[in-house]
Amino acid sequence: MTNRDPALRKLASESSKSCLIGALLAAATLAVYWPATSFEFVDIDDWMYVTQNPHIRAGLGWNGFLWAFSSTYAGNWHPLTSLSHMLDCQLYALRPGWHHLTNVLLHTANTLLVFGLWGRLTGALWRSALVAGLFALHPLHIESVAWIAERKDVLSAFFFLLSLGAYVKYVINAGEQSKARRPKPEGRSEEQCKARSPKAEARSQEPAEIRRRVSLVGGPWSVVRGHSGWYCAALTLFALGLMAKPMLVTLPFVLLLLDYWPLQRPCKTDALKKSDTEPGNSTAAHAVFVRGSRFKVQSSKFVSLFLEKVPFLLLSAAASVVAIIAQGSSQSFISLEKFPVGARIANALVSYARYLGKTFWPDSLAVFYPYPGGWAWWKVCGAGLVVAALTVAAIILARRKPWWAVGWFWFAGMLMPVIGLVQVGVQSMADRYTYLPLIGIFVAIVWGTTDLLSVQGSRPIAIGVAGTVLLVACAVASSFQLRHWRNSHLLFEHAASVTTGNARAEYCLGATLQNDKEPAQAAAHFIKAIQISPDFAEPHAALGDIEAARTNLAAATLEYRTALRYNPRLAPAHYGLGNMLLKQGQPGQALEQFQQTVQLKPDFPEAHYQLAVLLLSRMDSREAIAHFRAALASRPDWLEALNNLAWTLATDPEPGLRNGSEALRLAARAVELTQTNSAGTLDTLSAAYAETGQFAQAIQVANQAEKLALSSGQKEFVREIGEHRKMYESGKAYRTAR
Repeated sequence: MTNRDPALRKLASESSKSCLIGALLAAATLAVYWPATSFEFVDIDDWMYVTQNPHIRAGLGWNGFLWAFSSTYAGNWHPLTSLSHMLDCQLYALRPGWHHLTNVLLHTANTLLVFGLWGRLTGALWRSALVAGLFALHPLHIESVAWIAERKDVLSAFFFLLSLGAYVKYVINAGEQSKARRPKPEGRSEEQCKARSPKAEARSQEPAEIRRRVSLVGGPWSVVRGHSGWYCAALTLFALGLMAKPMLVTLPFVLLLLDYWPLQRPCKTDALKKSDTEPGNSTAAHAVFVRGSRFKVQSSKFVSLFLEKVPFLLLSAAASVVAIIAQGSSQSFISLEKFPVGARIANALVSYARYLGKTFWPDSLAVFYPYPGGWAWWKVCGAGLVVAALTVAAIILARRKPWWAVGWFWFAGMLMPVIGLVQVGVQSMADRYTYLPLIGIFVAIVWGTTDLLSVQGSRPIAIGVAGTVLLVACAVASSFQLRHWRNSHLLFEHAASVTTGNARAEYCLGATLQNDKEPAQAAAHFIKAIQISPDFAEPHAALGDIEAARTNLAAATLEYRTALRYNPRLAPAHYGLGNMLLKQGQPGQALEQFQQTVQLKPDFPEAHYQLAVLLLSRMDSREAIAHFRAALASRPDWLEALNNLAWTLATDPEPGLRNGSEALRLAARAVELTQTNSAGTLDTLSAAYAETGQFAQAIQVANQAEKLALSSGQKEFVREIGEHRKMYESGKAYRTAR
């Protein structure tokens, strides 16, 4: 019993420390990000992903599930992200604070997973805590957490980290780590190697739970036994992560980096401290690389480690193909004609340098960084030298100080899919892209700085104070940056102020002001956006909307046509031009514009409605009904669409098109929305009752409609309702004349 007590006490001590640190990390993360739970939706992508997406707003259901897995949306296929938004709408409707809370909780969970992962990998409790703290509180991560549309970042990271954790458990259970760390000492026979030392013998007598769970730092990954099961779990979690965001395609590369360090699977070391090889020392089970030791790489293991990653690589390849198809279907790729290869390489090099700069000095962070016309040669050369120097240094130090190599290549490799060599969108870089890649930089900084200070003889308490000061500084900076995400106006105003030549920020600020009924101020920002980027189609279309509201039809038509000249696939411009043509007495051309609108954007309810009205005027009731239904699929409580569809279904002269029960349901909902104060909706409801043979109710409702019309002075409408009522009194339903 005396042999077991120290081990139990050590286990309890490590467990208590881990729990305390985890609680502090969670509290700090929630404290910094809690203000986000009072923020609004923002007018950039939130409408596309949540507020104006009928599939998402409908909540969880079988139809939504099928849509999530069978459709691409906004140039992406990420069904798990869509399902998470559906769940939020199911639980919270469109209350933005609760949607923000989901992001905050996921980020908090990810912080704890980072802590658990690196603690499990290295046994270095406090260094792992500092890495997790930097991940939790760094200002570059504000965008991924405070932006509801970036749910895919925090959700995919959750599965990414769980997948890494399952993989580490698989490696430890399979015994690969201990084999790599404990080669047979030179000059010793097999019998001597098999002989146990007294301490090892005592260790073997400890309870199985203690021997299996040397430390509780690993959290949920230190409970279940088995090898292939954990491998399959890692693979499954990886697949789930890819279904949240395909940027995770680099995970197999990250696994190979972890194999090198801290797991040291293809390596052995030639110098280990005696204390670290003691059987009772928990750090030995975590592959802590000892300062002063050197890796000896066993090249024969590389092939087996690579083959082990083949299933992961196949998933990455499949996700890449799906992502390319999804982006291609939405015309998201920027052509080489617009952004040549040379410009892409230059921007990639500069972006690496800018990401590093903002990591160490997170100033002038913006939701959108414009793609410049071209970078100065000295900036490109300087950035290239920085990237090359860091790469060479990482390779040189890889054997003696492997954290530098693993950290740098983690960062550079994970950014590769979004660095701009394959350009999607017109941004030059984005803070959200650093959410997972920065873990590599944080590991390199923490392990490298700790190693350097230890060499110089710094006391642990001094290192701890420095780390605490760093985390406090990050928390303060993040708190200030977070405030800009309170609403769209603050967000875009800040982006325009901290960047130059940002046409996108000017346009978005103008759109926000336009939604706030400030057309004059909005127009000023649209004009500024056009001055910065004359071929930017969206502000031209927005100016067309402003001119249309001022009934300046000629100016509005000119702006819409200009927008379509620069971007023929801009659905709102087609819709606006269709409305102008309709007002100018050209219904045929207007119909063509509305048809192009719904082809480009099938969930454009206003265009569907206009199409339905025009088709009804052409006696094409069948197509009109289809478009009314499409409009209501996006806006279920649209009064005009409800009323017109109900009227058509109740009164159309073609029997095969009438549907009395549906007409009755739609008309009842329209009357409910008007609180029984609309003569028009009551007249439709009476026609629906008549179509279903309920003539007594039809007469009663028609009388109500007639009284309302009379009280509001609609004499002609009173006459029409009276004619309808006479037909109901004779036991006939009303039919629209052809």
